[in-house]
Amino acid sequence: MVRTNLARIDDENEARKQPELAVLSAAARAHEPDSVDSVAAALSACECLDNERATLYAELIFARLGEASVGALETLMELRKHQYQSEFAKKYFAQGREEKRRAFLSRLLSQRFGELPKEVQERIAKADMTTLEQWSERVLVAKSVTDIFADG
Repeated sequence: MVRTNLARIDDENEARKQPELAVLSAAARAHEPDSVDSVAAALSACECLDNERATLYAELIFARLGEASVGALETLMELRKHQYQSEFAKKYFAQGREEKRRAFLSRLLSQRFGELPKEVQERIAKADMTTLEQWSERVLVAKSVTDIFADG
């Protein structure tokens, strides 16, 4: 594991005072088991920035996060009842949830029915969140991949 000398910033108020340092600190620690508070603070700081910088910084953080860290972050935000205020944050996290749902559905289908045909992969890639949720609910009862996509 790589060690960093960057200050650890877990406090949202401190992160908002030094957003760049908070983002670098969170990105450097993204794979550490206790990184969730640093990541949450840095993402909170991004809400105060212009859309271009906020997107760049959030992408930097998310590129470093593992799947388990993303799940832990979402859980933490739900426990804190955190409501994102900026349109940037709302949009970015909604996109992240959709991508996570797409990946999860694809894994489930692959495990249950084997390699997915290209047209199935394309349908999953284009689906909205409501449709992805409906398809995910059908996985346990479907007898084939085509049953997943019946009526939708």
